[in-house]
Amino acid sequence: SYSFCTLLSPHQMQRPRVSCLTLLILATLQCVCNAIFVEDNCIGGRYAHIVESPTSEHVYVGTPCGLHIIDVSGDAVLLSKTETDFSREITDVSVSGKRVYITTRARVMLVDVTDPANPFKDGNIQSGTGIKMESTYVVGTIVYICVGTDGILVYDWSAPKTPVLLGSYTPGGYEINSLVVDSGVAYCCTTDGLKILDVTNPATISQLSMVQFLGPGHSIVFNNNRDRVIYASKATGLQFVSITSPASPVHLNTFPSSAVHAVNTGTYTYVANGNSLTVINNAMSQVGNLGLPSPALEVARKSNLLYVAIASGLVIVDISLPASPQIHALKSGLPTITRGESISWTDGFFVVADMSTGMHVFDGTNPSNLLSPTFTIAFPDARIALYAPSTNAAFIVVGSTVHVVNTLTSTQLTTFSITTIHDIIISTDQNYLFIAAGTAGLKVVDISNPSSPMTVKTLGLATDCSGVAFKADLTPHLYLACGSGGLHLVNILTPSAPVLVSTVSTSSDALDVIVSDADITYVALGSGVEAFDTSNVATPISKSTINLGLGGALRIGVEGSSVATGGSDILRGVWASDPSAMQEHGTVSDSLIQIKDVTVSGDGHVFGLGSALRIWTVTPPAPTAVPTLVPT
Repeated sequence: SYSFCTLLSPHQMQRPRVSCLTLLILATLQCVCNAIFVEDNCIGGRYAHIVESPTSEHVYVGTPCGLHIIDVSGDAVLLSKTETDFSREITDVSVSGKRVYITTRARVMLVDVTDPANPFKDGNIQSGTGIKMESTYVVGTIVYICVGTDGILVYDWSAPKTPVLLGSYTPGGYEINSLVVDSGVAYCCTTDGLKILDVTNPATISQLSMVQFLGPGHSIVFNNNRDRVIYASKATGLQFVSITSPASPVHLNTFPSSAVHAVNTGTYTYVANGNSLTVINNAMSQVGNLGLPSPALEVARKSNLLYVAIASGLVIVDISLPASPQIHALKSGLPTITRGESISWTDGFFVVADMSTGMHVFDGTNPSNLLSPTFTIAFPDARIALYAPSTNAAFIVVGSTVHVVNTLTSTQLTTFSITTIHDIIISTDQNYLFIAAGTAGLKVVDISNPSSPMTVKTLGLATDCSGVAFKADLTPHLYLACGSGGLHLVNILTPSAPVLVSTVSTSSDALDVIVSDADITYVALGSGVEAFDTSNVATPISKSTINLGLGGALRIGVEGSSVATGGSDILRGVWASDPSAMQEHGTVSDSLIQIKDVTVSGDGHVFGLGSALRIWTVTPPAPTAVPTLVPT
């Protein structure tokens, strides 16, 4: 793979983090590789479920972030729509005509995709108490829902708003994970092998037969002729079972390789097998193999194309030459964000640094419908990234080392170390880095020549500085949050000779800081936020403090009068139109986040980053009301 970068101009950066775009180029490509990206840690990651539409040129992918509708009608291979409203944590997707059925643990939703660019939810089936829905299989308007140890539920969903329960089946001592149905017979993939059920009358479902010793199943599909089922097991491999007589199934063959999913064309079977798509013939011999950028999760087929959901996106594979599959197009998914460390907002972009996957810069013009990270660069353990477009240099913080990378050639120019780096920002002329350096106070590094960075000043502040913010007035200043030492204001008119202007005590330890355009400085105190009027930097005045509870304000962001704070798995919004009377306007608890950083965009979106990336909208308030914080 090759990496390259494009410029991003910082403007009033809160905590600027910038990165580059990694373009994966596969040597086996026969056609142009069209790469687009899908929101959040979406296509791939922990799982992805994919199904093609028999009535339109679209593929539907369900991921931890929602439903992605992808137009595959031409060579461009474009994302038509990402719908997070329909649900996150999708466990399965099925399609029948103009309907898509989305399964989550708590419900199955019917989505009308008559217009794929404007899908809408048209009905849902809720699970009962303690019941977890696993997957669905649809025959016409009859929907079969697998519910694990609770077996199967069968509904007539002719009327979208009023599905009718026709019957159910409860197994004994095993889970039903998925199934396929043909001619009134259900073939069930379970934790105890293949179970075959008579579902002709859903009110009286009964077991016809079973095939044990196949291992716990992961998925099940029909072969092309529907006279066999292909049972995929991570433990025992791919199992082929004849179902010519459903009451007397015959186990035919095993392909002994860990498998999660497969599709059959009659002569060949394509197996999702780790980081490859393996091709086997009916004699169980491997006749081809296609390496993939990341592990394969599910496969769907339409004519001579396979759609393979992989851990980093969607690969479209041409199987015109069945034993020699070739990648037709690659839709790269956003690498899974699991260890996000920092996020910032600047000039219509927000920037994520993730210690597992690197740095990602997103076009944030429409945060409710994210389509792509604009730039990405893989850099393990990256926790902060900055960019100087004037010198084509990126500064990537790993531990206590700053790696300086030429963004045109993707080569490392040099490294330098600072014992402690808690926070870091770049000057507007892109010639200096300002580092909150713990007990060392403020470090100023001259980066005018990126190949030879030099520390030109250490301003000792006799306290532990963990956060730094910047405001570009006629006389530019830094604002440092320095633990028990409070808030420090530093004149940087001459960046190489910073001057401490004032220090003000905070109600408790100052952990992070941000300053608004209105010269109100907000300090995160761990358990709350304190607002200071810093219009006169020599005499900062405390306006008020709001208590948000233990761990409620470890990181902080601001835009206008909207302040966002993050700590642990809770995001809080604070309305500060009157800094002397701040009000909490929303609390969101999400165990998936484990927030490490927050930021706020100019159009009222709040971003929380940690073990996942989440986005909320701050809805505008009535003239006398407090706004609300709602998921986007």
